[in-house]
Amino acid sequence: MNSIIKSFKGERGFTLIEVIVAMAIVAAVIVIFLVAMATVGKAVLIAQERTTAESIARSVMESVKQMAYYSDDGSYIYISEEDTDDFLVDHPGFNICSISDWDDEGNTIINGVTGVNWDLDSSDVAGIDNGIQRIELVIKHGDNEVLTLEGYKVDR
Repeated sequence: MNSIIKSFKGERGFTLIEVIVAMAIVAAVIVIFLVAMATVGKAVLIAQERTTAESIARSVMESVKQMAYYSDDGSYIYISEEDTDDFLVDHPGFNICSISDWDDEGNTIINGVTGVNWDLDSSDVAGIDNGIQRIELVIKHGDNEVLTLEGYKVDR
């Protein structure tokens, strides 16, 4: 028994300060890890939202391009607000709209999916139809604009 007691007397344990410092280091590493995991989770959600928006935008753009070319006012009312719910059954919360024109101050006028008569020479809105229309789709998730996709429709 005396030999056991003698072997413990020579050993030195950790002081309270050393234990507290070690615990603080471990806690800091855990907090950094949790913050990194939250950031990765948010990035994944944003990527999923953008991928869904891109899929919707490309699908709508292709549908609009396959529609007949209307030269009277240059508009394509492809999806009304009532039809949006039916079209996006698998994607709740996503809305489709289009930048149809710009006001005098340069602000965009956003409404249903429309084509705008376009002048390729000046890269600007044309007052008359010259056989090409610009379509700019805006995909929103809630109130946030997630993606804007631009395309052109040609009178063939």
